[in-house]
Parts: sequence; structure tokens; C-alpha cells
Amino acid sequence: MKPMFCPRCGVVAKPKRHTKGYFVIEVLLWCCLIVPGVIYSLWRMASREWVCASCRQPGVIPPDSPMAVAQQRTAVEAASRTRRAGSGS
Repeated sequence: MKPMFCPRCGVVAKPKRHTKGYFVIEVLLWCCLIVPGVIYSLWRMASREWVCASCRQPGVIPPDSPMAVAQQRTAVEAASRTRRAGSGS
């Protein structure tokens, strides 16, 4: 997967795949009864999502999308203002 932009923390990195639920619970359900194990396994597989590698939040977007470009531009402008304000004293 190519790098993606995280709107929450501003990182551009390869996202990670996150599966909801717990593997231990899945194994216990499979050991007890087959039907609950199958249902839980299907839910876990269906709920996989890509998350930010840094903050682990879902909702990563392509770095060339208009929203990502605008947020990156705003971050660069804020950083340059901070540097100018800090060097003036």
C-alpha cells in the first residue's frame, strides 16, 4: 500500500491494517462451539480497516487529495510563522 495522509496527526506514512476484536476470544469461541467462532471470525474479518501507523486512528486519505493538500499547506504556513516570530526577538 502506498503512503497515506492522516488528518488527525498530519503524518504521511504507509498505513497499518487493524482488525477489531481479540484473537484469544476468537480461539475460545472456536473451542467452545463452532457457530459462535464462525460468527466472531467473520465479524473480525469484515471489520478490518487501514489505520494511521503513528496514531492508530482510522480515516487515512491519499496525500494528494484536496483535504490533505490544504492541511499540509496550513501546517507549513503555521510553522513558518512560528519560526519568523521566534527569530524576531
